[in-house]
Amino acid sequence: MPCRMDQYSKTYVPATLQNVLDHNNRIHICCDQCGHGKPVPLSDLIERFGADYPVPDLGQHFTCAGCIMVDGIVRRGSARIISR
Repeated sequence: MPCRMDQYSKTYVPATLQNVLDHNNRIHICCDQCGHGKPVPLSDLIERFGADYPVPDLGQHFTCAGCIMVDGIVRRGSARIISR
């Protein structure tokens, strides 16, 4: 019987902090507005959010120190996985 695509889930599963740790990578939080950013220690993130926390959700917890308020909007960041 041939494989049918509708048998498989097309759900996106985001990387977790544990995935980053397992692949010996690191996390960089970067402002989507001005580009200011910095690496954040993975051990601190795991302690604060837990190893199963999804990487794409990290940015909502950080405020940019470079452009804190632009047009009255608090700028949030994006978490990027950086290979060592």
